[in-house]
Formats: sequence, C-alpha cells, structure tokens
Amino acid sequence: MQSELFDLLFLDVLFGVENGIEAIERLKILQPDCEIVVMTGTPEVDALLESKRKGAFDYLAKPIRKASLLYHVQKILPDKSTTP
Repeated sequence: MQSELFDLLFLDVLFGVENGIEAIERLKILQPDCEIVVMTGTPEVDALLESKRKGAFDYLAKPIRKASLLYHVQKILPDKSTTP
C-alpha cells in the first residue's frame, strides 16, 4: 500500500496477525481514495458498524458469491470493471 496505488481492497477481518477492522484507519491514511470492502466468516452488527465508521465502503459475510464480488467491483469501479 505504500508503493502502489489501489482503487479497491477486499480486506478480511482476520487480516494477518491484526484485526482487519483496526487496519482500515491506517490503510485509509496511506490511500484515502482506495475503497475497502471488509469480509468475514463471523458477521456481527457491531463489526459492521465499526468498519463503516472507520471508512469501509461495505461489509460482506462469507461465503461470498462471485456475483456479490462482481457487484461491488462494478459499483465501486464502474468505468474500470467488465462483466465476464
């Protein structure tokens, strides 16, 4: 994130050794224009609200269907995405 620009990032709540929701603030500082979609296998309302408060565009519960991923890509990057 420090050496390359991104338009969109899908971020798991269990992000490496840290909490993905806590990482959102730092990621938004590095790349404020990058949209973040949080993913989790254990959806919780509090985590949804916290991720949105920290700057996430949306929050997806696993299992995530291909159609849902494509929907978010097209919604966030309408000029850059294509339908396969």
